[in-house]
Amino acid sequence: MRLFRFSTRGMMTLVLLGGASAAALANANAGWAQVFNSSLILALLFSLVASIYRTDSQRAFWIGFAVFGWAYLGLVYGWVRYSDGNLITTSVLWEVAEFFNAVDQPSATVTIEYPAAGGAPVATVVKLPPALPNPSGSFLSVGHSIWALWLAMSGGLVARVLHSTCPHESVGERS
Repeated sequence: MRLFRFSTRGMMTLVLLGGASAAALANANAGWAQVFNSSLILALLFSLVASIYRTDSQRAFWIGFAVFGWAYLGLVYGWVRYSDGNLITTSVLWEVAEFFNAVDQPSATVTIEYPAAGGAPVATVVKLPPALPNPSGSFLSVGHSIWALWLAMSGGLVARVLHSTCPHESVGERS
C-alpha cells in the first residue's frame, strides 16, 4: 500500500504555495504579511472545523494540520513562553533573508574633527562596518506564516500515515 499518493490538484497546490511563498519572501512587506497571516489563521480555523466534520483519513489529516499549525504558531509568538528566537526556523529565516536581500544593514559614517597643530580643524572619516543582519519584521512575519503552513501540512500527512497504519475495527465489530 502506498502511503503518499498525490493528485494533480494536490501537486498544483504545492507548486502554487511554493511560488507564492518565494514571491512573498522576495517582496516582503506589510501587505504580504497581512495576506499570509490571514491565510494561516483561516486555514487553521478551517482545520478545526474540518477535523470535526470529516471522517477517517481526512479527519486524521485535519487534526494533524491543526495540531502542528497551532503548536508552531504558539511557539513562534510566545504563547507558551518558549520561543524568543530560539527556534531553528527563526535561524533559517535569518539566513534566507540575506539571499532575498531582505536585510536591513545600516552602516554608519562618523566624522571626527579635532584641531591640528596649526589650529585648523582636521576631519577624519571613519566608516563603521554594517551591523549584524537584521531581517525586516515583515520578512519574519511572512516567513513564520510560511513555516507554519508547511509544518501544518506535514503534520497532516504524518497523521494520515499514522491513521493508515493502525488497525481499524469495522462497524460490525464494535460492542
